[in-house]
Amino acid sequence: MTDDHRNFTVLQLPNGQFAKGNPGRQIGTKNRVSRETLQSIFGMKDVALEELQNLITQGDMRAIVFVLDRILPSKRTVQLDDTSPANILDLLASGDLAPDEASAIATTIARLVDVGLVADLERRISELETVAVARKR
Repeated sequence: MTDDHRNFTVLQLPNGQFAKGNPGRQIGTKNRVSRETLQSIFGMKDVALEELQNLITQGDMRAIVFVLDRILPSKRTVQLDDTSPANILDLLASGDLAPDEASAIATTIARLVDVGLVADLERRISELETVAVARKR
């Protein structure tokens, strides 16, 4: 292949390949059909929401589940009165906590303990620095 295609003002070669020095569309840009399709879909949003509202009003369970799946958090909120490992284990054993919930709670508690330890170490280092500065005087 010769380099004479650089003189073309066309961005693509006759075989459909991009000419040298032309990387094509930037990453993330959409072609004309994609843009037009998205604009068409966005244009239908009011009609779609109205139809969804009608279905919910009529008691269509699929529509209700569709909306609730998108509104409610995917995981339930768990409130604990006692965050001791023994209590978490008891709740897990009794079935009040799912294994993934217990794992998430244990991980969170461990991270909070680590943060507390770091804060305590920072306080102790600060006290030691104060003592060291006082001794130098």
